[in-house]
Amino acid sequence: MFSKVSLVITKSIFDSILDFFYFPFWWYTKGLKDVLLWSFKKILNGEKTLGLRIWMMNLFHPMYGVTDWQGKIISFFMRLIQIFFRSILFLIWIFFIFLLFSIWLVAPVFVIYSILKLIF
Repeated sequence: MFSKVSLVITKSIFDSILDFFYFPFWWYTKGLKDVLLWSFKKILNGEKTLGLRIWMMNLFHPMYGVTDWQGKIISFFMRLIQIFFRSILFLIWIFFIFLLFSIWLVAPVFVIYSILKLIF
């Protein structure tokens, strides 16, 4: 009985040490790839949520089926304003996702620096 408990404790400690040294490699390889894919999905999702592509495709189409020249001019400028502000929101969204990605890259270095600063 004692040898089984000792074996489990030894294996747990050995696995923890291996995980500790494997963590940085995982963080900057598979973890980085996963975060990069997540970032691209979030950017694409932001574009779909804002409907920027749809607004651009319909820029020269009159709104509400109005075909007179006043309706076409109003529709054009309304859509132009919508595209402008939605583009600004989309750029803010891209900046936010890029900021999260940058934090992911810098986090382990910052943590190690903070720990070493506390120790020394």
